Amino acid sequence: MSFLGRNILIIGMCAAFHSSAWAAQKPDPTSATFTSCLPEMKTAVNGWDDCSVEDVKNDVLNTDPTAVNRNPGFFGKEDWEFIEKRDKPGNQGSLPLNYQPSFGQYLVVFKGGEESRIIGYSVKPGKVLDWIKSPLYKADLTAAPYDISHISIYGRGTPIDAPMSASTSFLGLLFGAMALVRRRLRKA
Repeated sequence: MSFLGRNILIIGMCAAFHSSAWAAQKPDPTSATFTSCLPEMKTAVNGWDDCSVEDVKNDVLNTDPTAVNRNPGFFGKEDWEFIEKRDKPGNQGSLPLNYQPSFGQYLVVFKGGEESRIIGYSVKPGKVLDWIKSPLYKADLTAAPYDISHISIYGRGTPIDAPMSASTSFLGLLFGAMALVRRRLRKA
């Protein structure tokens, strides 16, 4: 092999090794790491069923999959549908989850400063989520909480039908009885 051919071969091997090493360091955009909420994150918010922290700093919607649906997804689910975003909700507030149609489960995501990770709270329909302070901490989960930048609301699952109230059932029986009496009066 000639001197030039050997140098080209060496350069090609180095380039292939360098690109494969770079590719190995690149994070997988379709998967995520979730950790449990700190006690401070749990006590800052009331009305939730489960709490989790994702390793991303924003819940962007222009990725596929979206940040909240990256494998394994918040609370093991990857089918969250975006409902709405509320900008600058303040560090204290209340959020009634009474959307129509109602979903079977809601995910409320809090987003803060550049260094904070997103925190998701699983909430059942009809509940009110209250926060008494910001639950957002630095990515390494230290220091004072960040101000809340925005809250995003997601839903998943089959919409839940509202159970029929007793008064509605009573009205149905009443109208049925009236129709039956009317028929019998006509026959007589």
